Amino acid sequence: MTQKEKKAVSKTAKPKAKAAPPRTRPRSVAKVLSESEVQQRAYALWESRGRPFGSPEVDWYRAKEQQNPE
Repeated sequence: MTQKEKKAVSKTAKPKAKAAPPRTRPRSVAKVLSESEVQQRAYALWESRGRPFGSPEVDWYRAKEQQNPE
């Protein structure tokens, strides 16, 4: 094999570098709602259900679940 052929083979045989993956936020990073934000969300959920009497914990837990969906 001549020097010219070796250079041609070595140029074509080199593996291409992989592109870096796009930078994204890790999934573990989530916005944590403050107590007052949970209260506001729970109130909005309660209003959307027609302001029923009793069972405030239904809306509270639903607001907390929407905060950290997993």
